[in-house]
Amino acid sequence: MQDCTLKVEWAVFGPKGDSLPICLQSTGQANDTSDKATAKAVSVAQRVLFLTALHIPTQDPTIDQGHDRGEVPIPTPAAYRDEILDANTTPARLLAIRGELRRHELGGAIVMNGVGDDETLWDMSGRIGRERSGDTS
Repeated sequence: MQDCTLKVEWAVFGPKGDSLPICLQSTGQANDTSDKATAKAVSVAQRVLFLTALHIPTQDPTIDQGHDRGEVPIPTPAAYRDEILDANTTPARLLAIRGELRRHELGGAIVMNGVGDDETLWDMSGRIGRERSGDTS
């Protein structure tokens, strides 16, 4: 997730080339899972300018409601299983997966491990993490 917060200074010009004697300021904040957080933040700053500094009315009844953050969906237990079993998954990533399992309360999900037995994601991630890090305890 890319986050962007910015302050924008606006020079406001009229149709005859006249301008306000000072620059107006507004802030914008946005986040995006790709590369558009800055463009979204500029758009928010412009909307804030129009609504607050210039008092341009809107007929939108939802203007003050929150906006979708575009968050990445929580991986499924099967997706975590596949990543844990992937030989290219590093011990550091396995440790991070354990944190995600705790946060999303998915550690107790029972999945089929690499040899066809049922095992919880928590136990499998710990066991494979120890194997890949060379910890035999």
